[in-house]
Amino acid sequence: MGINVSLAALRQAADDVDAAGSSAHENIANSLTPSADAAQANPGWLSSDALMGCRQSWLEHLTDVIDRTAQAAENLRASAKDYEDVERRITEALTDMHWEAE
Repeated sequence: MGINVSLAALRQAADDVDAAGSSAHENIANSLTPSADAAQANPGWLSSDALMGCRQSWLEHLTDVIDRTAQAAENLRASAKDYEDVERRITEALTDMHWEAE
């Protein structure tokens, strides 16, 4: 029994997560703009301040989600590097022992 880890797949997954995060940033900006427009178009209304507060809360929450997602992508890249480093160290140790694969 063996475990195979595809480093290319880990790195591709990280790239895909980054792409999704970039797309999400654009979607957030586009989806929250109407709230800001409505609040600015109706100054003096009590609902304008509430709408801006709600918009800001959603912006902060969604930005935090995207930031955590970006960290997950970095963790995938770090995992790929760790697997690579372990494999290299094992290969070097076996080579130092003059071991040859059959």
